[in-house]
Amino acid sequence: MEYKFLNPEIEKKDLYTQTSHPIEDLLLQNNKDQIERLFEFFEGSENFLFVNGFLGTGKYEVVDYSTSFLSEDTIVLSYNCFNATVLDDILLAFFKDLKELVLKQKIMPPRIKTENFAQKINSYFSHVDKPFVVIINSFESILDENKKEICDFIHHLTTIGKVKTIVIGRTFDSAAFKDNHVERLTMYALEKDSVEKYLKQEGFKLTASESDEFYKLSRGYYFFVTLCVRYMQRNKLKPADFFKNLKASFLSFEKFLLKQSLSMVPQIKINMFWFLVLIRHEISIDLLKIFDFYNKEALDELIENKIVSVDKENIYISNFFDDSVELAPPSLIHKMRFFLINLYQSQLPLKPLERNICISRQTMRKEIEYHKMFLPKMYRPNLLEIQQISSAVDIGYGDDTADYYQGQKLEAQKSSEKDKPNAILSETITPLSETKDDIGKVDLDKILAPLTHKENKEVNSDLPFTELLRRLNIAQKEYEYDAVVEYAKKALQMKTEPDYNKYAPVLYEKCAFAYKKLSKYDLSLEYYEYVEKIYQNAGLTDKIATVKFNIADICYETYKMQKAKELFLHIVNNPNSPKNLVAASYLRLAGIEEDASGDADTSEYYKKAMQISSEVTNKKVLAELYFRTALLKDDENDINEAKKYYEKCIEINDEKLNTFLSSAYSNLASMYLEAGNDEKAIELFTGAYEADLKNKNVEGVYDSASKLALLLKRRDSEKALLYFKIALRASEQNNDKFYTVSACLELGDFFYEKKDDKNALENYMKALDIAKTSLAKDNINKINIRINDVKFRLGENEFNKLVENINEQKRIEEIKANAPKD
Repeated sequence: MEYKFLNPEIEKKDLYTQTSHPIEDLLLQNNKDQIERLFEFFEGSENFLFVNGFLGTGKYEVVDYSTSFLSEDTIVLSYNCFNATVLDDILLAFFKDLKELVLKQKIMPPRIKTENFAQKINSYFSHVDKPFVVIINSFESILDENKKEICDFIHHLTTIGKVKTIVIGRTFDSAAFKDNHVERLTMYALEKDSVEKYLKQEGFKLTASESDEFYKLSRGYYFFVTLCVRYMQRNKLKPADFFKNLKASFLSFEKFLLKQSLSMVPQIKINMFWFLVLIRHEISIDLLKIFDFYNKEALDELIENKIVSVDKENIYISNFFDDSVELAPPSLIHKMRFFLINLYQSQLPLKPLERNICISRQTMRKEIEYHKMFLPKMYRPNLLEIQQISSAVDIGYGDDTADYYQGQKLEAQKSSEKDKPNAILSETITPLSETKDDIGKVDLDKILAPLTHKENKEVNSDLPFTELLRRLNIAQKEYEYDAVVEYAKKALQMKTEPDYNKYAPVLYEKCAFAYKKLSKYDLSLEYYEYVEKIYQNAGLTDKIATVKFNIADICYETYKMQKAKELFLHIVNNPNSPKNLVAASYLRLAGIEEDASGDADTSEYYKKAMQISSEVTNKKVLAELYFRTALLKDDENDINEAKKYYEKCIEINDEKLNTFLSSAYSNLASMYLEAGNDEKAIELFTGAYEADLKNKNVEGVYDSASKLALLLKRRDSEKALLYFKIALRASEQNNDKFYTVSACLELGDFFYEKKDDKNALENYMKALDIAKTSLAKDNINKINIRINDVKFRLGENEFNKLVENINEQKRIEEIKANAPKD
């Protein structure tokens, strides 16, 4: 299918008059050729563009302006990269943006539940039938250790026909994109005439020599030119005074400008500036608002003076100011770092959409270690002073803060050799003394009865081998994967144990699995590849195939699609591969083709998997096969076949074995709903609700309860009200602000239709309180429209009384909630 990205009403003559994305006329006039090239990129068949140019040439501003040429249907996902950025940060930000589009009803959510952000993003790209533009800004900021994974993701995007990708960086990284066909676009410095015209417009008169000197120093870079102008205007300097001060400073132009720019930071809220300098990722303005050092006027001034940039609802400081931290009082910076460490610690246990900071746990852990590196040895800050930096943030200062006082260098900075399999064993553990029938046949789930209480996960060097295995098993069940690795590594050092060779391969697999869960994919691959050699030496065909499948699965999840495809094909073409793994591999191959819009190959792989389904004994694989085949038939509008396979999926009525049970119920219910059979739809949505309830899938409970409530609203209002309340409770329990706002609005609408204005307004006001800190302005406007409807119906006096009553009740409830318990 061919996708149209551009607004059909925009012609080339209109390119320089768009107002939806404001841009300085200085940049617009200097980049007419580049803007036209961007228009042609959106219009043409190419799908990957790299935009390069020096610091401050306005690359992102011009690209952002060009998105005003796009149609309303085109979905734009953008991310600004930093030193701390890893792939999961990008995926998390995109997922948050896509969820907001679902809430705005601009797109429908995928009809399949997924386990991780990679799968979630893939499902949106696969199932949302709209064009996408993905923008990755500041590519040069990404650390080399994180670049490969992000490049694999970008390469994957280039294989999807409905996606156009723009990467923005200072210089083109040919090594990173050697496997891609890349269109390139270069942004240049401002023309000298343009700079002179701009200076004149801003009220500066320069002599010819001064103009030459200014252009030579600024090099015509948009950022430097505008920053200089803001500095001179604020300090009421003439260009001659600027040059005189520069000469007297004995500093380079850039260092002088950096130092003098700090004078534009409002001193009343200097802490806010230093906080933004230290933090190595975007943060939301709403997060900043809860800190004591927040000041709207000061922030607006920083934005006006080009020191802080705004991207949607997020802000970040230009990396030009990174070195300014050296000019800050060391004691203040230490306190700030300590504060940040505790802020990240407080966010780590939260689910992604619960967090005040929209970054991955992997990044938070790395940032904790990064800031610890700069703390002096035995640094013990006054905790009262730290809390005064932002007394509004709930950050715990428990006994574990002692860890921060050590001031030791980053663990992550040390060589990771100690984590690798060859570092655990100084020599290979093969040949194995046991027969091949004994190797790997160890079920740690059955080795000893599970503990009934939580244990200290610290690995005691005196623990016996069997106790390490037992604790490892418990740690895995409790999802404590760091502990799994530590127990396994300790056990692998105990080579003199009688059962060592029997258990070693399993321990390697446990390490590999745990590292995968910790997103340490390189280490996970190394462990899987190591244990694969052990099984090859022992001739264990089934075990080799299983490990190869796990390796392929990691490649698939980390967007190494070609490598994943090769491994999955190896499994399906090997006549000795177990049928369960062959079917599962066909499903993954179908997924790879579906992501790349290869519909014919997708269908063919599903057919091949279905042909061997009678030989498949793994119910998890069968359930996925039936569900995905049903989904394919549903998309093809083959209603009868879709119903048939949804029903076969539902027949595997075990939530633990069938993770698609709820989705199958829900999708089948939607089919009956579209056909006008509400009774059957209610029955099936009830099945989805009960499956999610049993499986403790709170998000699923919200979804099913919401649909049941809307269906029952006209039939059984009492039962509908119950489901509306369940949906709201589920969204709150899941700490999902998007769903909570939606649930509040649906419940408010229910009461509004019943002319129960008090309960309607109470829910609308609750939605508004949440939306103000979480959602875009157009969502807030929709809530305000509902509130105004209540106001119109009641009249202003009655409405104001009701608002006051609701607020008073809210205050009473807050006092009760915060009262000390007896």
